Amino acid sequence: MATNKKHGISKHAYLELRYFCLQYRDFKRQQLLGHCGLIEQAALEAGAEVYQPLLSSVTTGVTYEQMQARGAGIPCGRRQFYERRREFFRVLNGKKRGQGENFS
Repeated sequence: MATNKKHGISKHAYLELRYFCLQYRDFKRQQLLGHCGLIEQAALEAGAEVYQPLLSSVTTGVTYEQMQARGAGIPCGRRQFYERRREFFRVLNGKKRGQGENFS
């Protein structure tokens, strides 16, 4: 697993953020809409042009290739999409730190 050193996030911080995002559907059921809003805002800031596929990727674990196979129509190439995904985790990390949670 590659770390996100380019954006200053350690391997463990990345994993914590990733699993936080995978709880997105649980947050909606448990009325933790603040968590949902945090994830959605980070996705918008990281790449509004790929917001929906980015949100789908980080909240369900679906890959770029899987979305393309399903005809998702992602408006960028694989490399650009994963750059936006890395940016998403950088933004989310900053937002969570701003709430007093440190994920270094």
